[in-house]
Amino acid sequence: MPDFAHAVVSIGGNLEASVLTILKLSQLGLKDIWAKAIDPQHGRIAERVGPTSGLPRSRR
Repeated sequence: MPDFAHAVVSIGGNLEASVLTILKLSQLGLKDIWAKAIDPQHGRIAERVGPTSGLPRSRR
């Protein structure tokens, strides 16, 4: 069990790195992972890989 309960993954520009990070955190047993997605498809992939909540995209 990790020494932390929550994680934020903000690697929005690199899909592969983001998904692999979420997967590893999930495998470590984290139940509260917040992830920034660059588009809806990225968000759906993140939700399937681990127990994630999406962060809203900033408006430019």
